[in-house]
Amino acid sequence: MKFLATPWLWGLFILPILYLVIAWDEGRKKKRFSQFVAEPVWKTLSPELDWGARLRKARLWLLAMGFMFLALARPQWGMHEETNRTTGLDVMIALDLSNSMEVEDVAPSRLKKAKHLLKSLIEKLEGDRVGLTIFAGGSYLASPLTLDLAYVLSRLQMVTPKFIPSQGTDIGLGLNTAFRALDRAAEDLSKPDPGQGNAPSRVIILVTDGEDHEDEAFKSAQQIKASGAKLYVLGVGTEKGAPIPVHDENGNLLTYKKDKKGQPIISSFKPDALLQLASAAGGRYWNVSVNEAETDELLTDMGALNRGEFQERKYLVYEERYYIPLGIAVLLILLELGIPVRRLVTLILLGMGLYTISPRQALAATSVETYLKNEKGLKAFGEGKVEEAQKSFGEAQALSPTQPELNYNQGVVNLKKGNTDAAIQSFQEASRESMAANDRTLLGKSLYNLGGALTKKGDTRGAIRAYLGAINSAQSTKDEKLEDDARKNLQLLAQNPPPKQQSKDGKSDQKSKDQQNQSQDQKQSQSQNGQGDSP
Repeated sequence: MKFLATPWLWGLFILPILYLVIAWDEGRKKKRFSQFVAEPVWKTLSPELDWGARLRKARLWLLAMGFMFLALARPQWGMHEETNRTTGLDVMIALDLSNSMEVEDVAPSRLKKAKHLLKSLIEKLEGDRVGLTIFAGGSYLASPLTLDLAYVLSRLQMVTPKFIPSQGTDIGLGLNTAFRALDRAAEDLSKPDPGQGNAPSRVIILVTDGEDHEDEAFKSAQQIKASGAKLYVLGVGTEKGAPIPVHDENGNLLTYKKDKKGQPIISSFKPDALLQLASAAGGRYWNVSVNEAETDELLTDMGALNRGEFQERKYLVYEERYYIPLGIAVLLILLELGIPVRRLVTLILLGMGLYTISPRQALAATSVETYLKNEKGLKAFGEGKVEEAQKSFGEAQALSPTQPELNYNQGVVNLKKGNTDAAIQSFQEASRESMAANDRTLLGKSLYNLGGALTKKGDTRGAIRAYLGAINSAQSTKDEKLEDDARKNLQLLAQNPPPKQQSKDGKSDQKSKDQQNQSQDQKQSQSQNGQGDSP
């Protein structure tokens, strides 16, 4: 097995570091949370809180990222053989690298303009074999014919006039070197079938400014024509010309070349000589323009040439297997998305046919804020600040209106302030909510305090029922102290009943008496059936 894009494997080393960072951050949050909420009450205040959920999700997510990095690295194993048969032209480029090509009468310079033109041309020669010859006073094969166009482009960008120590301009020598390179490359090809006409056409592209200090150019052009090869000439420069610059090693301009009299040497451009050279070879000539439109004309003319069939080449190709780790990564991400960050809260169905959540679970929705408000109220009540305590309990109750503890605390505060009616209502609410939550301990305390509030109100029968319910709850929770206190209050209530309520004009309310008599009859009937049941 091998990986085609190995840099992606470095991502695997980052994943353990990310996990350590996530684990450290989770521990930091847990420590901060314990500073204002004691750990023993976490499950009570926030039953849905799950500190390990984030780490479980992180492990799955990081594992998925690991397989994703493996997929991006493109693993390959197994192989098969492929046969590649290429067809195209043999194109040899002859580039002038004499000092005159550094002249800047064409922006940015003749040589840079020529390189840009050739780069655009080579990128469009897909399927053709391309080579590069450079020349000045001497000649040099920079790249043999090859299908690797990226290699030819890299060599093109690299060459400068310094590559050829012998300066001058010998176009004939450059054409001869290019022609010999075409001949050598033709010998490497398999022999074409007789009569099939599948030998590739051969093309030489000459790029120069036209200054030639030798006389062999026309002889080379005639030799190219006789061999059946095609010559295309591209002239770079202007007829006005410009002085030849001299640069240092960093490319900075130092001065201009001068003759013996100290005058700058002006490099002229000779398009007429280049046109005659192209005609002698039976080819075509173009002046390189600003928009390089001649490139399209050159490609069109080359497209009409015969494209030969090159030798078959067999390659061993590895099988791509990136889809295997990619599929595993997708499955792990789906699993990670299915893990909840918090524990699921179970819903309870009450007898009224409504769905609701139990008081402790309701508290969990705003557990921390409710808890802090309630603690603030208890502290204020212990310090005798009744009004402040009532305010804090009210804020907590607004966050968790169905929490029985908060109604119970409100009842204690109202009883402390002497607001008996409000206290009765709060204790009744706390009793109902405690019963719904099956919290027998709080139910017993709520009924006990409700009995005391009803006693102050003068509702003897209601107080008796409340105390009996408190005794029943105390027995179920085995709270002997609460049971004894409730029985003592019942005895005191029987020995010293509170005064009967009076109407506003000071007379007994006959309607209230009738209701009390009716309640007494019901109480007697209840006592016969079994006293002490919870209301």
